[in-house]
Amino acid sequence: MLVALVFSELLLTNNKKNESMKKINIYALLFICIGLFTSCDEDGYEDFNVPQSSVSQLSADWWVIPYDPAGDPAFGASFHTLTTSNTAADNGQMQINDHGNWMEIQTVVSTNPAGLSFSGDANALEMITGGTVTVSNGQVVKGGGTSLSGRTTDSITFDAEFDWMPGVIFTYRGHKKTGFLEDEY
Repeated sequence: MLVALVFSELLLTNNKKNESMKKINIYALLFICIGLFTSCDEDGYEDFNVPQSSVSQLSADWWVIPYDPAGDPAFGASFHTLTTSNTAADNGQMQINDHGNWMEIQTVVSTNPAGLSFSGDANALEMITGGTVTVSNGQVVKGGGTSLSGRTTDSITFDAEFDWMPGVIFTYRGHKKTGFLEDEY
């Protein structure tokens, strides 16, 4: 008889625990459903547009190789990263920056975003070395490049003459980075 009494007490306790768990589960499910339905609300955001810089059509990270006047990779160069981006003033000028890699070019150029072209002033400040550089004939071609894995991407080309080698014009050519690992050099 004592065993039956203990057993019935355990069943009664477990039922109370189960009822409590059921209530908790119902409240949790209700809370999740409310969160799901209210999180899809777009009030105030349907007309939101991400602002573009004045040179966004030319801005990107690129894989480039500088070539010497004979058409060979300059000083044995291989692909390295070059970034084109707007300046803080966002006034139609663009910064060219190879982040101190290889030929060390960081300068500001004028752009024609509609024509996807750019060029700099003669003997403009080269910000990494403190010297000067003249950038000319800059052009971006949409869909004009091919990545390492064969994907179609944009291409870039421009000429640069540095103060440390006057009279020698290096031609930078390359393609836009895709962000895929198989396209990394």
